[in-house]
Amino acid sequence: MPKLSRADYELQKAKLQLTFSRDRESKRRDEMLIFLSGLAEHKRAQTPEEQFLTIIAILRRIMDFENAAIYSISRDGSLSLFTAEKQGAPVSIPDCPLVRRVLAGKSSEICRPWLVKGFEKLGQEDLAALRSSVLMDVESNGIKRVFILMSSKPLTLGFGERKRLVSYKPFIEYALSSMDYRNHMEELVRAKTAELERSRQTIYDYASISSDAFWRLGNDLKLRDLSDLPSTASNSDAMRFFAHAEGKTLESLFSVREREHPQHYNDLVDRMERHEPFRNEVFEFQNEGLRRSFSLSGMPFSGPDGGFEGYHGTATDVTGEVEYQKRMKAVVEAETKANRIKSDFLAIMSHEIKTPMQAILGMLDLLSQTETSEKQDGLIRHITDSAKVLQTLINDVLDFSRMRSDQVSFEKKPFSIRYLMDTVIVQMQEKARGRPVKFVLQVEESFPKMMVGDQARMAQIFFNLLGNALKFTPSGTITLHASWIKSHRLYFEVIDTGIGISAESLRHLFVPFRQSDSSVSRRFGGTGLGLAISKRIVELMGGNIGVTSEEGHGSRFWFIVPYHKPIEHPVGKESIVAGNGAQKMNFNILLVEDSQINRFILRTMLEKLGHKVTVAENGQEAVRLVEEVHPELVFMDLQMPLMDGFEASRLILKYHPKLVILALTANVTEEERTKCREAGMTDIVGKPVTTATLQNVIKAFTNVINESLGEEGGSVRPEGGEEENGRKKKKPVVRPLDE
Repeated sequence: MPKLSRADYELQKAKLQLTFSRDRESKRRDEMLIFLSGLAEHKRAQTPEEQFLTIIAILRRIMDFENAAIYSISRDGSLSLFTAEKQGAPVSIPDCPLVRRVLAGKSSEICRPWLVKGFEKLGQEDLAALRSSVLMDVESNGIKRVFILMSSKPLTLGFGERKRLVSYKPFIEYALSSMDYRNHMEELVRAKTAELERSRQTIYDYASISSDAFWRLGNDLKLRDLSDLPSTASNSDAMRFFAHAEGKTLESLFSVREREHPQHYNDLVDRMERHEPFRNEVFEFQNEGLRRSFSLSGMPFSGPDGGFEGYHGTATDVTGEVEYQKRMKAVVEAETKANRIKSDFLAIMSHEIKTPMQAILGMLDLLSQTETSEKQDGLIRHITDSAKVLQTLINDVLDFSRMRSDQVSFEKKPFSIRYLMDTVIVQMQEKARGRPVKFVLQVEESFPKMMVGDQARMAQIFFNLLGNALKFTPSGTITLHASWIKSHRLYFEVIDTGIGISAESLRHLFVPFRQSDSSVSRRFGGTGLGLAISKRIVELMGGNIGVTSEEGHGSRFWFIVPYHKPIEHPVGKESIVAGNGAQKMNFNILLVEDSQINRFILRTMLEKLGHKVTVAENGQEAVRLVEEVHPELVFMDLQMPLMDGFEASRLILKYHPKLVILALTANVTEEERTKCREAGMTDIVGKPVTTATLQNVIKAFTNVINESLGEEGGSVRPEGGEEENGRKKKKPVVRPLDE
């Protein structure tokens, strides 16, 4: 036999493929004719059972199987089973994962049913009947069903039969629908068979953009007759909408609400007049009282002569999605409004509670600086301690409320973590004065000096954990240990030699408002919020926190947070604060505060520190006084009548852009900080404040204030200064830890 050339081989291969293709087409045509011939019997069926049997009779002429069944789940969740067996009990198909997967749209075949999860409980007869099976999901009238073909002969029904069965799925679903659609099905099958070759390309186009309904426009852009287009029970509502709009343009179907925004649909009309395709354009339509939202996709088509003949396309009924989006938008707006109300409420509560706390602590601070007897000193200390406990309680409750409302954000600024720990230990040792408790700081050599993060929140964690340790350590040692671990994370431990915690109490240690037990609450006090707040802060930072303890042998609290390394900038001449002679330390200060008693207290504190102070009751008065007294530093309250601190700061900085303005507020949140930055303020100081707080704040800003007093455009700038909105950004501040 002579060897075939490459060209002959390809030719023979093409002929063989053509033969196979013709055979498939012929077989498909024969099968279609079988379905058509069976429809007459199906039309005469009066009950669902009879309809099902006619389907089985049709399939038996095409496929080899012994029995069939339909496993149904109705709208109310009840289960039922149709079977082709005319005598005897039907095969019992269990409600199992396989059935659920099929109901979800994944057809399957079974060759060894005893290995299928859920089927192992079936009897031997049922397993034998299911020896070779094919399962497929079908749906009609909103009811999901599993369609099953069964054979007791091994390997009779496999992948090929499943694929063929799936290809018949639309016909099976149609045959299972109500009697009202049978005539339409017959017309559809007849039209599809008669027009198979002529409409093949059109069907391919529809398939590429298939959706709930088909539509067609003539060259006059009016809807044409849709009776020859395919439809299924799942999209019949959408099809009827367009069918009833025959002779109308899409533009005429736009709803009144859609016409309120004509630019959208005018763009579509312009594109259609230019014969351009379009996809997924969502519009609301209205026709004969029915209002629906559709996502339209369309493609122009040409006639035999190549001229434009119209559009054919699809429409997806997205009414449910559009309504859902509207509801979700309303929910989001309601949640946003609720969060805004919560935020405003917390801001008001913070201001209203901390304003009198400022007066109380301020008065006590001033009173402690006067000549008093030893007994009076003791009374002042007791009142001050009680006021600070109340202040801590207020801060904890407000912090916890903000966290519950997801209104907490974190600064990302470089600060000295080692200096922060040193300062915390010093303050805690001072707090423990008079008690036989020693604080120890242990920092590993590899531990970094600087990090980027929220210094105030880190300090809050340290104070909460160390304060908790001090509360439950009558005597002994409390150690703060810091170390570096892999993956750029910092590890901290607070170890005490106190009373310890029972295993039962450890389970709810970080739960808000919970103490280890009621006796602890009575003995040591506290709300139980400190640890819960610390846990939430650590988690929001991307870390975790935990504790190990043994009753009577102390406790070990630990937490891990990510480490972010600061960007190092080379030190140049511009970063050096230069000057001739000593810097000015006492300043001309404008104090803006609407509370009369707080004006008196803050003014007295500032004057005791050696500063000249002018007071204003509101922002309006502050704007006027700036031009009269030319202050070198402004302390600005935010919530005031007539004009608030934000507006006042904007007006002042418009003409005095280098003036240092520090916000005084009881609501120290990131949202408040952002508003202060947007108003141009240098930084923010939280109420209540003491004389020491004011002294530390002014000391931290001394360089910045002296710089602002220098010549305009001089070479002196605060360290790390950079341009922002046309004016220099002020030096970041390490805030006093007793704010």
